[in-house]
Amino acid sequence: MVRFRKDLYLSDNIGKIDKIKRGLKSGRGKLNLYVIALAKGSDQLEYFHNGLLKQDIFYKEDHYIVGLASGEEECKRIISDIAKDTYSATGTYDMRSFLLGDDSGDS
Repeated sequence: MVRFRKDLYLSDNIGKIDKIKRGLKSGRGKLNLYVIALAKGSDQLEYFHNGLLKQDIFYKEDHYIVGLASGEEECKRIISDIAKDTYSATGTYDMRSFLLGDDSGDS
């Protein structure tokens, strides 16, 4: 299942967000779209090309998406912004806790 943080971090030129969300939930992707999600392991965040969501092993897992980027470099910039926002708000780099906060996400 794919869930999205209510206040997503986005690239400036990301396009129609509702259409992109529907596409990601149904396994349809976009050519140069990267997903920033809470990591499954000990890392706090992970990023990957949205095409991986089409693969059965990824599609069947739960993903909590916190950001969408148009390209890998833009993805790295957004993750840096998340780290800065986290430190500014909490004084720590616990991005997972910062991003979850009281945000239950949308389905």
